[in-house]
Amino acid sequence: SDAAEALAGTDAFDARDYFRMTAIEAGSGELRLEVPTVEGRVYEIEFSESLESGSWEVIDRVSGDGTTLELVDPDPERTSLREGYYRARALLQP
Repeated sequence: SDAAEALAGTDAFDARDYFRMTAIEAGSGELRLEVPTVEGRVYEIEFSESLESGSWEVIDRVSGDGTTLELVDPDPERTSLREGYYRARALLQP
């Protein structure tokens, strides 16, 4: 939607410009994710063992600065699970 595009800071008229995690790397008991950011937004990485509503846990939060930022899940118990889901969210900075 246009509101989601505005929140993410992406260009609604460019199909190649969409909010996404650009890199996912696992190793040494942690998971690293990269997210392109814009100033004035806060970015959260969330984890869930299922895709059910209400099951998501915020594991990292950073303020956008216009660069690609790295977010980290440092929990070896969570990162060693056989199944789990990560998602990134863009929020307006308070």
